[in-house]
Amino acid sequence: MKYLFIMVVILFCSSIKAKSTSGNNLLLNCHEFIKYDQGQTYNSEKRTRCISYIKGAFDSFYSLKGYLNKDEIQDVCIPIKVTKDQIVRVVYLYLRNHPSKLKQTGSSIVILSLIDKFPCKNKQK
Repeated sequence: MKYLFIMVVILFCSSIKAKSTSGNNLLLNCHEFIKYDQGQTYNSEKRTRCISYIKGAFDSFYSLKGYLNKDEIQDVCIPIKVTKDQIVRVVYLYLRNHPSKLKQTGSSIVILSLIDKFPCKNKQK
């Protein structure tokens, strides 16, 4: 059953690949968040898309992780005190600092940026 679910997710994701958000699009949308953060004129629709996309990608990661072997997937350990705005800034900076990844899907970049910034410490067994 678990493998059937994974296959359905993979097939679904591959069928909507043409419509998925790229790192380039995510960077453009999140730039509006940064402009808002700095008190500049910004596009509120793009700012909202940035925040919503990052939250959705993160939520999807944890939903899918629940169905898979947790030992096989690197986890993200975000401290409780980290705000939503800080998470958006982390993703934005990752996008700016890794231009070679901008053609990847936005959701994979969100997770890579959070793993990079907030890796979990190895747990003692």
